Amino acid sequence: MKYTITGYLKEKKPILTYGSKGFQKGEIWVEIDGTQYPQTLSFALIRGSLTVADKVEVGSHISIDFEITGRIWQDRCYNELVVLDLSVINDEAPSESAPSEEDIDRLYEEINSGSNANVPF
Repeated sequence: MKYTITGYLKEKKPILTYGSKGFQKGEIWVEIDGTQYPQTLSFALIRGSLTVADKVEVGSHISIDFEITGRIWQDRCYNELVVLDLSVINDEAPSESAPSEEDIDRLYEEINSGSNANVPF
């Protein structure tokens, strides 16, 4: 099953080679979006996904398609998040600026003047 998550690329680990058959595996760390407290997850790069993070800079806002794999070995259960695809999210859209002091004062006066009498609570 494929899942998608967004976040910021925090770190890229080097690709390591294991065993006589030359199995290669890389790892990236991503601080995910939409959580109250920072949550950093480790994602594995294997097979066709080994190079998807090569051209992505640390700190980039990214979207990751991944699958969850698991196995039991020596009476322990291991889980892994394996990257299927990775893309950079374009954050260049104009963002709203913070309200000015005048806007905040006006809103405060509006709220305290009773003009919101039809609020249901």
